[in-house]
Amino acid sequence: APGYISALNNKGNALQCLGGIQSALSQHQNALNSYQAAITAYDAALQRAPGYISALNNKGLTLQSLGDLQTVLSQYEGAMISYCGAITSYDTILRCVPNGISALNNKGLALQCLGELQAILRQYPDALSSYCDAIAVYDIALRHAPDNIDALNNKGNALAKLGVLQVALSQNFGALRSYRDAIIAYDAALQHAPDHINALNNKRNALAELGDLQAALIQHKGALISYREAIHIYHTALQHAPDYINALSNKGAALKSLGNLQTVLNQYQDALISYREAINAYDAALQHAPDDIQILNNKGSALQSLGELQIQNQKPSAACQSWETAL
Repeated sequence: APGYISALNNKGNALQCLGGIQSALSQHQNALNSYQAAITAYDAALQRAPGYISALNNKGLTLQSLGDLQTVLSQYEGAMISYCGAITSYDTILRCVPNGISALNNKGLALQCLGELQAILRQYPDALSSYCDAIAVYDIALRHAPDNIDALNNKGNALAKLGVLQVALSQNFGALRSYRDAIIAYDAALQHAPDHINALNNKRNALAELGDLQAALIQHKGALISYREAIHIYHTALQHAPDYINALSNKGAALKSLGNLQTVLNQYQDALISYREAINAYDAALQHAPDDIQILNNKGSALQSLGELQIQNQKPSAACQSWETAL
């Protein structure tokens, strides 16, 4: 039965799953082949049933995964085509089902990925536009389903990434607004699902990035509040999952940033505590990932900052010990 639509769609799904496993195992060429074969299967189904929602949605998801892999492999032109193809698939669904929450969410994610790629390629106006389009799509979804946790979390992510780009473009006050709006979106998600791990993680990261921006803009009081709130959320998360490496590493980074700000504000004793707690967080992460390059580098940086503060406090022996440990 060469035109059996359900079998074509299912074959595409199996190939999509295979591609995902191959990508995770760094079997990149095999993954590229599997994704392309999945798209071919979906296209065969859609030739016979152009409005087949499931095949359109699955094709969009596969194109997005393909675009992600192509971005990792620096195949940027191909990734651009894949992301645009995914958006086209979701738009086809939305012409038939204008209020389809899943298609709206997926289109927002594809636009977000496209924005990240455009930022990598320094196509900054296009990247800003893609992020804003993604946020607008999530807003449409939330008008129809205001409690949809995925849409709230995804909107927060798009706003946070928009904030990062705005900081890079020196659009600092726009970035402040984006970070704050992102935190509002995460809070709305957490009202409905207080233990939603992704929303908690994303809120922590947005708070830390907001703190960095506030510190750069000499909004010291706001920065202190943002860092402390981020650290509190890391601490709460680690009570439930004490071996969570990313949370330990990110908690260390937020504590180091807090220590840097406290040093600028001449809050030396508080800064000493923050640096030492940062180092403790990195040590806890390194117990589970002893060869993690980024965590090792960040621990060295925290030790270096601690040594500089100890010199300011006329403790040269302690400073030498901190710097030797950093080396």
